[in-house]
Amino acid sequence: MSELYYQKLPGVRSKDEAREIMFKTFYGLKPYFDFITKNLKRISGKTIRINLKRVDIEKIILEEKNNIKNENEKILDYEREKSFDRLFRKFIEKVRKKDCYVFKIIEEDKDTFDRDREKLFNSNKIYFSPKITQHHYSRIIGVYPPYNLIALGFLPEKKLESNEISVYIRENTYVLDKIREALRTLENSPQPYNRALLKLLENKDFVNFNDLPDTKLIKNDEWIFLKDISRKGTDIQREFVNMALTTPDFAILEGPPGSGKTTTICEIIFQAIKRNMRVLLVASTHVAVDNVLEKLFDNTFEDFNKIKETILPIRIGKQDNWKISELASQFQYENFWEFEKEKIYNFISNLKNPTKAQKRLLKILRKNVDSDFLAKSFLRSANLVCGTTIGILAHPEIGALINVRRSGILQPYDLIILDEASKTTFQEFLVSAITGNKLIIVGDIFQLPPYVEEEGVSSSIEHFMEPNSNLVNLLMNVRNVTPRKLQPRCLVIEDNQNKINSLNFSLLQDVYDIPICFLEDDSPPTISDLWGASFIIGSKNTIEKYQDLLPANLCLICDNEKGALKLLTDIKGLNLHYYSYKNRLLQEKIKPREFRLYRQDEDWESSISWRLNRDFELRFSENDFYQEQIQERIPKWLSKEDRKKLLYDIDEIKKLAFPSIIELLQKGFRSKYSRRRDKTILNDGFNEEVLKTRHRKLRYQHRMHSDISFFPRKKFYSEEALIDVPNISNEREFNYPRYQNHVCWLDVRMPRRMAYKNKKNNNKYEAKAIIRELKKLRNWTKINPHPHNNCWHIAILPFYKSQENLLREDLQRYFRSNKFRTFQKRRDNMQVELCVIDRFQGHEADIVFLSLVQNRRIGFLDCPNRLNVALTRAKYQLIIVGNRKYFAYRKHRSDLLKELVLSISDNNVIKYWKGE
Repeated sequence: MSELYYQKLPGVRSKDEAREIMFKTFYGLKPYFDFITKNLKRISGKTIRINLKRVDIEKIILEEKNNIKNENEKILDYEREKSFDRLFRKFIEKVRKKDCYVFKIIEEDKDTFDRDREKLFNSNKIYFSPKITQHHYSRIIGVYPPYNLIALGFLPEKKLESNEISVYIRENTYVLDKIREALRTLENSPQPYNRALLKLLENKDFVNFNDLPDTKLIKNDEWIFLKDISRKGTDIQREFVNMALTTPDFAILEGPPGSGKTTTICEIIFQAIKRNMRVLLVASTHVAVDNVLEKLFDNTFEDFNKIKETILPIRIGKQDNWKISELASQFQYENFWEFEKEKIYNFISNLKNPTKAQKRLLKILRKNVDSDFLAKSFLRSANLVCGTTIGILAHPEIGALINVRRSGILQPYDLIILDEASKTTFQEFLVSAITGNKLIIVGDIFQLPPYVEEEGVSSSIEHFMEPNSNLVNLLMNVRNVTPRKLQPRCLVIEDNQNKINSLNFSLLQDVYDIPICFLEDDSPPTISDLWGASFIIGSKNTIEKYQDLLPANLCLICDNEKGALKLLTDIKGLNLHYYSYKNRLLQEKIKPREFRLYRQDEDWESSISWRLNRDFELRFSENDFYQEQIQERIPKWLSKEDRKKLLYDIDEIKKLAFPSIIELLQKGFRSKYSRRRDKTILNDGFNEEVLKTRHRKLRYQHRMHSDISFFPRKKFYSEEALIDVPNISNEREFNYPRYQNHVCWLDVRMPRRMAYKNKKNNNKYEAKAIIRELKKLRNWTKINPHPHNNCWHIAILPFYKSQENLLREDLQRYFRSNKFRTFQKRRDNMQVELCVIDRFQGHEADIVFLSLVQNRRIGFLDCPNRLNVALTRAKYQLIIVGNRKYFAYRKHRSDLLKELVLSISDNNVIKYWKGE
C-alpha cells in the first residue's frame, strides 16, 4: 500500500525508483523512530511528585493592589484590579466563579524542579496518589505561573485541613507520540508536497535540485518592511524574500543577532499572502513566534492598515499560557473568534434589510447553534497560522492530519517558515514540515542549540553495554570519588555465590590490574591478601567470620541499602570506617558513602550522555576534553573493532539528539567513526552549488553599540558577520557617568572558603552587587528617560536557574512585588526583566547584567553558542558580573573566557570585592 504513495511522488518515473526511495526513507527515518520509541518507554507510566502549599487568594490580591498603589497613588481602589495583567485577571475570575482550592508550588532546590513545574502547568489534572487511579484526582481549574499558583477543583477529606499536600502528575508523552506519528506518516504515506523532505534522506549526489528562476517578483514600490534599499543589508534581505517565494523546496536564511531576520520573515509573510499563499509560521519558542506577530501588527508602523487588511492571523496556543505575549494573545483562536463573531453580529444587527442568509447567520450566532462549524470555517479562512513546532498540533486540522493523512482533508500550506531554527531538531521540525510545500529555514548556527533532556539520551545508549560491565564501571567509579592518595578499599556484600560468579569480577584483575580478595568459607584469606586488595568480595556470613581481619577503611557496596545498614548492627565488632577527606581549605569530612551494587551515583550511560552534550556544545572550539573523557569510559576489555563500533553508536545518538535542522542542512553531521558512504543531506549537508541558490547570510547588525559587538564579531563570526552599520554607535550612545565604556565588568569575588563550600550554582555576592547597581542606575533613569519610549528596559541574565531564584527573591524585596519575571518602576523610567540566558534568545534589552556565578569551576560558561547569545542581548550597555581574577588567570580549559576578560581594560572594571 505504501508503495503507491511513492509512485505518485513528483519526478518518480518507475516502480523501481519508487521502491528505492521508499527503502531509503525507511532506513533514513528508522534511527529517529527507534530513538523516540526508547524515550517513550523511559517515561511511560512514570509519575512526578510536587509539593503544594495552601494560600489565600484574596490576601494575594490585596498585596498586589498595594503594590499598584505604591507605584501610582492616583489609581483608585476599585480600579486597581483592572491593572492586573491579563492572565492574573482570568485566574481570579476562574477562582471566584468556582469553588476552588488555591495552592502555591513549594520551590525545591533540585535540578528538576523547573522542569516538573512546567509539566504541572501543562497538565489538566493532578492525582493524590502515586498509583494514579481515576478515583483520586482533581481537575486543574486554572494556573498562574508568575506566582506559582494553581487552583484545584477537588480535595479529598483527609487533605481538607492540610496546609501542605503532595500531588502527582503523569509524565506527558504527547510530544513524543506526535513526533513518532509524524515519522510514521512520512514513511508510510508521503504526499506529493513532501518530496522535498524525502530528498534529505537520499544520496545527495543523485538528487536533483533545480536552479531557481532569475526573476524579481516584487517591484520597488511593493516592498513594505524593506523599503529603504540604502540601509545596509537590505539588498540581501530582498534577495532572500524573492528566493523564498520562488523556491520549489528549501530556502535558508542565516544571520547573527540583530541582523534583521524577523524583519525579513515579516516581508516574506506579507508578500506571500498578497499572492494568495497560505503561510504556517512555527518556532521552538513562543518568544520567536510572538516577535514576528508583534512586528507585523505594530500599530505605529506606517503601513499598518495595509497589513491589517491583507493578513488574517491565528495564534495557536492555550488561552492561559503566560508565555504568549499580550499582543499575540489577541490573535489566539478562541479570543480572535469571539471578537470577530461579535463584529459580525453587530454588523448584521445594524442592517435595515438583511438577506435570508444573513438572518440565518444572525440566528446561529444568537443561539450559539452550529457555532463549531462557523468557528472551523473561520479557522480555515486564516491565511497565517502561528504556533510552536509542537503546539501547532492544537490546530484541529493539523492535529488530525498526522492521524488521518490518507484522507487528505487538509489543503497543504504553501509556505512553512521555521524561525530560531538553531533550537529545533530534525524530528521536531518534521511535525509541522509534513503539512506544506516550501520550507523556509531561518536561524543562526552560532546561537543556542536545541534543548535535549540528558535522560532521553541515556535511555538510548544504556543498551550498548552489558549489565556486568556496568558493575565494573561502578566499582571503578567508587575508586574515583576520592583523591588518589586516599582511595578506599571497597567491601562488596553479595550472598548469592552464583551471582558473584556471573558478575565476572576477573575483569578488574585482568584488564585494570586491580587486586581482589574473595572471602570463602573453606579457605581463609591471608592478611597480605586482605590488606593488599582494592575490592573485598564476600557474603554476610564470610564477612562476619573474618571480621577481625578486615581493614578499617572500607567503603561499603551492597545490593540492598537496608541490608548494608542491618549488617552494621548485626555483626558485632565490625568496625567500618570511612575516609575523612581533609581539604586544606575546607577541613570538612565527607559523609559515609554507600553504593548499591547495581546502581551508582552516576550510571555509565549517564556519565556518557552529559559528556556527549558538553562535547556537542564545544564542537566549534578546539576543546576535545569531553571527547577524550568519553573514550576513557569505553571499557578496555573490548576489542579494537568493538570499541570503534561502540564509539560510532554513541556518535550516532549524538547526531539524532543534538544537531538543529539548520546545522544539518548547512553542514550535516557525520560520525567520526563511520565507514558508511551514504552521502545524504542530513549526513553531509547541501552541496555548495545548491546552497548558492538556496542560502543567504545577513552580515550587518542593527542592535548594539560597536563596543558590545566587537568581541562576539571577532570570536564567533570571524569578522564575516555581526558587522556594525554606520552610525550605530551614535544611535546607541549611553551617557551614564558611572560606566566609562559600553562593556564593563563588575569584579565580585566570593571568599575562597565560601566558594568551595558552595555546592549550588548561585552567588549571593553577585546578586547583592547587581541590586546595588540597580539602585544607582535608578537615580539616573529618574531624570534621564529613554530617548524613544521613556522607560529603560533592563535585563538581568544569570547563567543558572539557581541564581535566577536567588535574584528573584532580592528583586521582590527591592521592588516590594510578588512578580515572577518583570519588575517595573514607571515613575523611575525603569523596567527590569529577570531570565536565564537560555530562555532569552530572541529577546533584547537596553541594559544587560550578566551574572557568571562560578568561582571554583567553569561549568557550561565555556559553550561558545551560549556565550554568544549572552553577549549580544544588550543595545546600549553590557555589564558582566563575576570574579575577574578567576576567569582571567586561574587554570581552566576555556581560553575563550580568558580572552573575554582580557578584552575589557582595567579602566572599565568596577571592584566590589574591596567592600564597596
